[in-house]
Amino acid sequence: MKFRLVLAIGLSFGILFAQEYPESPYNPEAWRSRPASTRFKESNWPGGQFFGADQQVSSSEPGYGYPFHSGVIVGISDTIEVTVSLLNRSTSDIIIGSQTPEAWFVPYVYPIDADVLIDPVLFDTSDFYYTFKHWRLSGTGWRKVAKPYSLIKEPNDPGTYLLAYRLWGLPTGEYRIIFKKTASAPSNLRLIYGWGKSDVWITSAVTVADTVNAFAACCWRSYYAAMDTMAIAWTDTILKYHPKSIVGYALRSTLYRNLGDSAKSLASLDSVIAFCSNQSDRALPDTASMNYYQKWWWNTTITEIQASRYRLLNPKSYIELNE
Repeated sequence: MKFRLVLAIGLSFGILFAQEYPESPYNPEAWRSRPASTRFKESNWPGGQFFGADQQVSSSEPGYGYPFHSGVIVGISDTIEVTVSLLNRSTSDIIIGSQTPEAWFVPYVYPIDADVLIDPVLFDTSDFYYTFKHWRLSGTGWRKVAKPYSLIKEPNDPGTYLLAYRLWGLPTGEYRIIFKKTASAPSNLRLIYGWGKSDVWITSAVTVADTVNAFAACCWRSYYAAMDTMAIAWTDTILKYHPKSIVGYALRSTLYRNLGDSAKSLASLDSVIAFCSNQSDRALPDTASMNYYQKWWWNTTITEIQASRYRLLNPKSYIELNE
């Protein structure tokens, strides 16, 4: 019921393709083939009680970004964001107020097809730059928060705390980034390899879509760092560079909606709808030439934009629909 309603309002504003792919939304880099996960993953998630750390490399193709184009672009924005989640699955809270968990981990870079448990490192920190940026919390939409005094055990915790790091200075190519423990890390802290995303795809800018995706990646980093003004400024950069960018206006709408500015969010949504309707975003192929994944991305974008527009214009009806 919910999916059909959103699809119906989408039909009146833009071209939607017949269902040729999963009903689930397009996820960044859904088209990319990667080495089998068993090549770099421990066989099982730890059972029972443990204190662990799992990592997640941000998607090279940014949210709302054009498919088939990385946002990690040498010379524009080659910064890679990696978060390390601290998982308290033990029987008591873990006090970290006087400790420096950001110094517990250090990154290493491997070839994309490496088995990180046995293969040699390709680059270490003498070959690239990295820094710790801030803490995040899943319960706040994965945004920046103050360092916690303790990691509260489940199920009483407020969410998962994460350490956000940034890396830059790697050459173009495909790599696997793995954080390992330093000497200052607690001996009982267990690293859980391979369950979070670890691959990255670094390119040079060749097309308009490459450059826009690089700016979009900067926008998302600002958003998660709770720097909303800077995030919006990055959408200004996108739209100055490419005025009819679906990506730029989709990002702007999301940012203004999160700030509670419905009017500006709606205006941005209407721009996306107009560009979809007349196919005026030339960073994309025309719909007749789109491949499977581009069509999937297109349908997801239209459906999500129309759902957002409906929620803004009919907040009471949307609440009733989901009750």
